[in-house]
Amino acid sequence: MTGAEYKAFRKALGLSQEQLAETLGVGKKTIVNQEKTVEVPPVYVLSLKYIALQKKREIIKDAFSFVLKEI
Repeated sequence: MTGAEYKAFRKALGLSQEQLAETLGVGKKTIVNQEKTVEVPPVYVLSLKYIALQKKREIIKDAFSFVLKEI
């Protein structure tokens, strides 16, 4: 994943650089640097994908909760 793709992915998740840095336990400068790099190290890519899966899980959980209330 390129830095530009990483940045687009972060934005698609609705996260600021500060929020992502805090979630990953790194400084904002680390995120800024990753977004400028040619190839983002796999550990940062996996971390971002994990966050995406957690968000997706929350959305699905909320949707099922709504459906169950309607039944």
